[in-house]
Amino acid sequence: MAYDAAVIGAGPAGATVAFLLSRAGLKVLLLEKKKLPRFKACGGGISLKFLGSLPFDASPAITGRVSRIKYFYKMADPVEVELGAELAMVNRPKFDLLIVEAAARLGAKVVDESEVRELEILENGVRLSTEKDNYEARYLIGADGVFSQVAARTGLRRGAKFDLALEIELPERKHPLSTLYMGFGQVREGYAWSFPKTDNYSIGIGGKNSPRLAVELKKWLAFLGYPADGKMDLHGHSLPLPKAGEKLQRQNVLLVGDAAGLVNPLTGEGIRYAIQSAQIAAQTIASGKINGYSREIYEKISSDFKYAYYLRTLFAFLPGFCYRYGVKNPAASQFLSGIFCGEAAFKDFYWKAIRFINPIKFLSAR
Repeated sequence: MAYDAAVIGAGPAGATVAFLLSRAGLKVLLLEKKKLPRFKACGGGISLKFLGSLPFDASPAITGRVSRIKYFYKMADPVEVELGAELAMVNRPKFDLLIVEAAARLGAKVVDESEVRELEILENGVRLSTEKDNYEARYLIGADGVFSQVAARTGLRRGAKFDLALEIELPERKHPLSTLYMGFGQVREGYAWSFPKTDNYSIGIGGKNSPRLAVELKKWLAFLGYPADGKMDLHGHSLPLPKAGEKLQRQNVLLVGDAAGLVNPLTGEGIRYAIQSAQIAAQTIASGKINGYSREIYEKISSDFKYAYYLRTLFAFLPGFCYRYGVKNPAASQFLSGIFCGEAAFKDFYWKAIRFINPIKFLSAR
């Protein structure tokens, strides 16, 4: 085979697995259909502690640090919470590119503006064809995003469902750089946000795909003090909804990141899980034991998502109650902040929430 591993998609998941496999001494090909660096609509919030644990320096991409979250319910009833640990705001084009460049320095062959047109699974590997070249590799890693062609062509993640996020980036500051804003109650099974960065503010709303998203985003922008009339340069992107125990590997093909559906169904967080899945994929490929990949992803990442789904459903049916007795409760809010910073698990938060929401409070709230 010409390459030990071919990676399709140069986002955080694809670039990280290319970096790790190259560091392990494998011959790696990294293909990206767009020209690098490419724009990616993303809030860009990730635990500063997690960034510090990575085997490459991510600090050049950090464009702000958040230490507080201010919550709102229907753009009223605010509550502000100290995170307890800093959340880094990253510039996604810079962040993705620095990992790609780190992989290239270790020997990975990076080819951008190169979309895969044909994919053939061989007995002991894969054959890829782009508009300009043909490649063969022993392993194929699908890191090509929400609507992964690798997943589609290999029969993985069939029937996947998605949320929708709308986002706009604005340069004018309307609230402190140290504080992230989150708004609940405007859309069902979703929330609005404003992620502060030194170069711009990433403002958006996400949830079930609905015409209301654009309407509510305009209201949210107006609430924050931005003009919401006229044409807006909105960016829409889909968020995959994970399935518990889903098969993410077939023969010598593995899925990572958004292609594997590894986005938290409650918070919409995906960068941390993308990198974690890349780390697991690289370890299993380097060891030659890839048949346990799906199980390991479930045990280390996606098993916690079912509890996020439970909380999402609870919030969808009782948003006011959950905000009043959950988000506004200091203990619950601190725990939720810990989840945003990667310091806590949804499983633990879920059982704490269930113990807290007792029948007396539930009935009195009604």
